[in-house]
Amino acid sequence: MNTGEILWESDIKQGETFFHEYIHSVEKSPVKEVFQYSSTGEVMTMESWTKSFGAGMPYQREGDVEMKDGYYVMKNLNRPVHGGALRMKPSSLYPHTFSFRDQTIYLSKEPFVTKIIEINVIDLPWWEGFIRSFKLK
Repeated sequence: MNTGEILWESDIKQGETFFHEYIHSVEKSPVKEVFQYSSTGEVMTMESWTKSFGAGMPYQREGDVEMKDGYYVMKNLNRPVHGGALRMKPSSLYPHTFSFRDQTIYLSKEPFVTKIIEINVIDLPWWEGFIRSFKLK
């Protein structure tokens, strides 16, 4: 984020989802957060999967809540990501991954680890998207 360096990029269509999974630094429990690129062009938090509640974890009921595979799953959150971009700082102490389509990226390893990562969606003019589609293949 601070350098502006692009470590990974991909095209995304409205309605597609992506998620990241990590071990919470205080609770030491797994967390999965699912996001969607909405039809309005915003990145929305859609689901939050946690095994416990506590410091830095969800503390109030939002959306639809259910238990699944030992997780408290809050679905249909439909909450815009604050500031429009998802920010995180992966650590090498615990696994942290980012998944989109059939790709999983290990953020807890180089070149991502200890960097402040910003995940955002940039709406490109049609011609720039066309040019980038050839570069990404």
